[in-house]
Amino acid sequence: MTECYPIIQHIGDFLGKKHVQARLGVDPPVRGHTFNYSSRAVNQAFHANLDMFSFPAQFYIAALLERGIRTLIYVGATDYICNWMGNEAMTMALEWTKKDEFRRQPLNVWTIKGNQIAGLTRSGGGLTFATIVGAGHMAPYDKPVESLELANRWLAGEEL
Repeated sequence: MTECYPIIQHIGDFLGKKHVQARLGVDPPVRGHTFNYSSRAVNQAFHANLDMFSFPAQFYIAALLERGIRTLIYVGATDYICNWMGNEAMTMALEWTKKDEFRRQPLNVWTIKGNQIAGLTRSGGGLTFATIVGAGHMAPYDKPVESLELANRWLAGEEL
């Protein structure tokens, strides 16, 4: 399967090395098998068993939030596979105890390096939603500086 990002092949080669798999804790019987970024056979098996559709992700996300687990959902602003408007709509529709705290918040601009616009964000009730301007489906590949800043600030509990 051809991927749109050329680095995918290198990632697969790296993750297929036995010593890397050992370091990552891959079970010994599985070590040495080829790593596949995306497997058509696995995907078809999920579809054949309706596993892809049996429990939509928003229920898992709501359950995490209900347990008090801070959650970050971010998306590249130019991602056409998982577009930001659909992701934002999903976050606004989530059902959990603190949903109103999140929904009351405006969608704000977040910046890096003082005043460089990095995207849009909304945060409240333990949930943070963010976009990354100029990033597609693989935001950390497209915009590594912004993606790292987003992750670091969120992990530190800082506002975006």
